[in-house]
Formats: sequence, structure tokens, C-alpha cells
Amino acid sequence: MTDNNINMPSQTDSKSGRAYKTETVFICVVLAAALVLFILTGASTACVMAVIGVLWTLYMRSQRKKGVADWQENTKRIIIFTLVSFLINLFPPMSAGSTGKWRYPLIRRYIDCYNTVNMPSRLPDSIPDDAAEYRLEFLPSIMQGNGHFSVRYVCGNDSLDGFAESCRRDAIYTLTLADAENDSKATDIRYDRDFWAGHEESAVIYIFSGNFEHHYHVDCVIVDEENRAVQYFAD
Repeated sequence: MTDNNINMPSQTDSKSGRAYKTETVFICVVLAAALVLFILTGASTACVMAVIGVLWTLYMRSQRKKGVADWQENTKRIIIFTLVSFLINLFPPMSAGSTGKWRYPLIRRYIDCYNTVNMPSRLPDSIPDDAAEYRLEFLPSIMQGNGHFSVRYVCGNDSLDGFAESCRRDAIYTLTLADAENDSKATDIRYDRDFWAGHEESAVIYIFSGNFEHHYHVDCVIVDEENRAVQYFAD
């Protein structure tokens, strides 16, 4: 009888230890997934997952300090927190951006999976190796608000050869960036003002599609052949 009383706490502690080790593994998986997602895409969703992982860790530690040892409680937390982390990824990130050219194909595919914003029709498959001042920006469409997808950079010497000519041929509307402020067809184009500062006269906006009466979508490219700068934009 005495032996049984001595062994029971030991068996309980062993089960409790295994339960918390299992839960810790799931927490590590969520945090690792958040880290990988952030490194590859810079998506805000990764930050939310990281916060969930930290809160989960703190709650688990508090329960362990209280001596709560119950496989059912551990399993419930695993299911709830893992499910919440999964459900978060069913919705597009509130933002994604990057100044790393290697991220571009990954972010483009990642954002395209959600189908919440129109992609510029002339987006390149990859960013030129000699491109400088590269930046990608994304904002999803939420209810009545328009999102946008934008990529801009300065090209190498030959990267824009023939590009402006093909844009002139296919554009339904063309205007200089300097005229954009006073033109109703371009007032909703969110061009990077810091990037284009000083190039308003040499930069040209080529609009390929858009609803100019009731603005829902504009697909355009801004090109400065003289300074080899380009920005792809759609909303």
C-alpha cells in the first residue's frame, strides 16, 4: 500500500512532463513557421503568429508553475492555439513588403494565393540583378477599401531597352508624372513620391486598364527612360 502511494506521484509527474514537452514542441513549430514566413515574405501575419506563440508559452509556463498536470488541458491548448495560427493564414496579411530582391518571386506567389488585390499586368518574372533602390509594397483590399500592389526600382543600363516603346504601344492612356496630380485618371495611383522626387517631368505613366468613372482598378507602369527608373502599380 505504501509502495503504491510512493509511486503514484512519480507516475503523475512523468505524464505531466511528457505532456508539457509535447506542447512545447507544438509551440516551437508555430514560432518556427512564423520566423520562416517573416524571413521569406515580411508578411504581418508572421508577427501575429509570433505573438500567439509567445502568449501560448507564457500561459503554459503559468499553468506548469501552478502544478496543473492534465493531458486533456495540454491537448486543448495545442488544438486551440494551433488552429488559431492556421486560421490566421486563411486571410491575407495586412501588409507585406521587402527591400530584398530575392524575396520578390516568393512574395508575389504568396500574395497571389489570396486573390485580394489585382497584380500589375506587366510585372516581371524576376528583378534584374543590377537593380537598385528596389522596394515592394502590398496592401489587401478590405471591404470597400482598395488595396494595391507596387514594385519599383532603378534598372541597369540596358534593362529598359524597348520596354517604354511596348508600353506606349499598349497603353490606353499616357501622361507625365507631373500632370498626375491634376488628372482624374491618375489621382488614385499611389506612386512613391520620395522615389520619383525630381523626376516628375521625365517620368511617364502608362495606364493599361482602369475604370475612370467609378474607380475600382488601375493597372499601370511608370517609366523614366532617362534615369532608368520604373514602378509597376495596380489596385
